[in-house]
Amino acid sequence: MFTIFFTVSGNAQVKAKPKLNELSLDELKIALGHSNKTIRTGKILTLTGLGVSGVGFIIMARNSDSSAGLASGYYTWIAGNITWLIGLPIWISGSSKKNKIMLEMIKFIPLGSTSMELISQK
Repeated sequence: MFTIFFTVSGNAQVKAKPKLNELSLDELKIALGHSNKTIRTGKILTLTGLGVSGVGFIIMARNSDSSAGLASGYYTWIAGNITWLIGLPIWISGSSKKNKIMLEMIKFIPLGSTSMELISQK
């Protein structure tokens, strides 16, 4: 059910935004900043979730004889898994968006130059 909801809402958001090929260089730079923030958020959620999941697994392993310790480790492990499962798609979507923006920024590179750094000098 969540998959259907997120797919529909994600497609609605993508279609509501202007197309990248219609944006100016300044607007592309702003979009690039947003995609970098999305990537950073996804990385933080993914890596934190993996760490919390690992801690939950260790708690479960060390408290296998105690039902309270086992339950707390299990819930910690589940929370970590949910966190990294949310963070990974955010990281991937941010990277995909960044790649698309970088491809659009190529058209602003002056003829004969080979570096994307020239765009930032304008």
